[in-house]
Amino acid sequence: MNDMLRWTRVFGVVAGLLCASTSSTAHADPPPLRFGAEIHASFLSNQTDRSLLNVTFGGGVRLGYRPDGARFGGFLFFEQNAWYATDLFRGVVPGVRNLGVGLERLWRGELVRTSMVLGISMLAYDTELDRKRTTGLSFDLRPATLRWHLTRRTVFELTPLHLVVVAPVMREPRLVTAQYRTTLGLEILLR
Repeated sequence: MNDMLRWTRVFGVVAGLLCASTSSTAHADPPPLRFGAEIHASFLSNQTDRSLLNVTFGGGVRLGYRPDGARFGGFLFFEQNAWYATDLFRGVVPGVRNLGVGLERLWRGELVRTSMVLGISMLAYDTELDRKRTTGLSFDLRPATLRWHLTRRTVFELTPLHLVVVAPVMREPRLVTAQYRTTLGLEILLR
């Protein structure tokens, strides 16, 4: 539990510094906050001798700051990642909860988004070797998210394939999975 509190404080400080460094006091407009919601599934993680997880799926939310017309932004990200285990005694298990801080860059007139998230990964259930809430690291790299503007404030996003490394248990024996995901999402400008 102390690890979780420490990591939450670290991410709070980083998020505060990120928002403070990108905000400007020259205008009275509210900050351009963006909210995103997404669902994801991983069908390619079940390669032979690669993983004991057949399929992973879940959803996430993000709250970010990116000024209108800017190419760079930052965001906080939270997701639940459920696992369909391939052992004989389990089906779907809660998997992990990931919390992180991310950076993004827009390309081609906001039609393509590249992003990276670094954060913590917390086990969401008891395993035979590890307790629920055991905390490690997570990493999410999205080289190309395709974006379509539905309205002036709403964007549909498709990430055809991206890499997520989830490592909720960092001590031996480690629990580390590499997931190759497909993600669908919506981003909404809140102001």
